[in-house]
Amino acid sequence: MQTSPYTSTLSNAKVITNVPGLPGVTWYIDNSKTATIMTIYDKKAIVKFQGPIRTAVVRLDMEDVDAFRIFDFNLPKLIQTDKIRDLTGETA
Repeated sequence: MQTSPYTSTLSNAKVITNVPGLPGVTWYIDNSKTATIMTIYDKKAIVKFQGPIRTAVVRLDMEDVDAFRIFDFNLPKLIQTDKIRDLTGETA
């Protein structure tokens, strides 16, 4: 599969749902994009693959600390490039 400029992580995104007058529309406010770009897409254009989940236990006896780490691997893929667009020239 080819990479796309539309694939980005949304770690800092704010999710807004239940917008009055727009039922079923979800807004993601991503501060890593510039204020003049808006990306729109159909939900069918992107899929998420659930990968393996790994856990690790760490014990520090001197500090009396038990730590549990969980690694959850996911992979989003853009599968229909014609159903996603960047709109430029938007004003904030």
